Parts: sequence; structure tokens; C-alpha cells
Amino acid sequence: LVAMFSIPKIIQAAEPFILFSKNEHALTIKDQTQNLNLFYDSTIDKGVLRAISSFQNDFNSVTGTLPIVDTKWYNAKNTTLVIGVIGTNSVIDQLIKQKKISGKDILGKREKYSIQNIKGIDNTDVIVIAGSDKRGTIYGIYEFSKQIGVSPWAYWADVPAAKKEKLKFKKGIYTDGEPAVELRGIFLN
Repeated sequence: LVAMFSIPKIIQAAEPFILFSKNEHALTIKDQTQNLNLFYDSTIDKGVLRAISSFQNDFNSVTGTLPIVDTKWYNAKNTTLVIGVIGTNSVIDQLIKQKKISGKDILGKREKYSIQNIKGIDNTDVIVIAGSDKRGTIYGIYEFSKQIGVSPWAYWADVPAAKKEKLKFKKGIYTDGEPAVELRGIFLN
């Protein structure tokens, strides 16, 4: 029992980065005039692609609209969410080479992700989910879904998502770090 209550001190979740009200220091993800654009490489792993599909459904359940899948990683009208895995010749590797994001915090790590905002081409707003490996990217995607208001138990326990008209991203860099165990999972008996 003592060990069970001491675990939250060891395991830390990413600090909140999604806001639901007006904030001048946050990027607009969704409101009446803007919708989220979504970009990922066509060669992305099947598991990551499945998590992206789940995110699209989660975003729709919260906002009532699907994110717009875009062919470029920047957009002059809407904020773009760029998703990728480091070391796969992806847009993430290009952003590291351009020094728009730092790869040193996730390079060579296990199941770690980084979620951050950058300025894209023509000063456009971009949010990047970069994973150290495919599992890291998947955990970053599901953390984003959780923070917009989708319960991790939505599928298993039919927990409905709270509807939101506005979503904002608090500028910064967010991560959970590497997991304490090698493979994470839920086992139902």
C-alpha cells in the first residue's frame, strides 16, 4: 500500500499545455475561425499512423471538426500540428537540421517525446510532436489527446469527451521523459 501511494512522486506527467480560454501567450489550435492542420510524413510507421487516426477522432469528439490533413508542414491560416519520429529521414530530422527544434533531448532515448511550438516558414505557428522512437511519438500523440479533454479510458469505459469550442496551446516545450520500465502496457485479467 505504501509503494502504491509513493509511485505518483516518481512518475510525472507532462505539465498542462492545453488551455480552453483566451490567453494572449498561447497559440490558437481551434476556435470559430481556425481549425488545426495536421502534417506527417507519408512513410510514417503503421503504429504511429493508427495513433494519428485516433487523434483525429479524438479531436473531432472534442471540437466537432476533424483536423485538416495538409501536404506541407506550415500553413498561413491555421496552426499546424507536425508529427514524426527522429532518425527516420522525416520532417523532424529536417527541423533539427534547420535548428528549429533540438534533438538532443530525445536522440538516443527510449519511448520519449517532445511537444513544442516553433515558428515555421513565413512566421507561421507550428506545434511539433517528435518522438525518440515510434512508441515515443505514439505516447506524445495520446498525451495531446488527453490534454484536449479525451480520457485515456474513452475506449475501454466509454468515457465521453467534454466538448470545447476553443483550444489553445501554451507556448513551451513539454515531455514526460523516459519511462521507468522498458515496456509499458495495460493488462486486463
